Amino acid sequence: SGAHMGATFNTPTVIISNGQHRGRFTPYPKTAAPLTCTVYPEAVENSDHNYYYESSPHDIADVHPDAVKKAILSVYNQG
Repeated sequence: SGAHMGATFNTPTVIISNGQHRGRFTPYPKTAAPLTCTVYPEAVENSDHNYYYESSPHDIADVHPDAVKKAILSVYNQG
């Protein structure tokens, strides 16, 4: 996927996720992919729950555009 390639090649990458398999595939560890940022719906961001082997009940449409903008600025200001 694009996210894996971005992490592998240390390219600024923003992943927009509903939290599906959070804790298993996302977020990437900062030590492995410092320029990769994952954005979730606010309900996922504010939760300690990892959807490691289960589906997320959250809708990706609930990811706020301002959170995506902030993530983009964050990874590009680091790179």
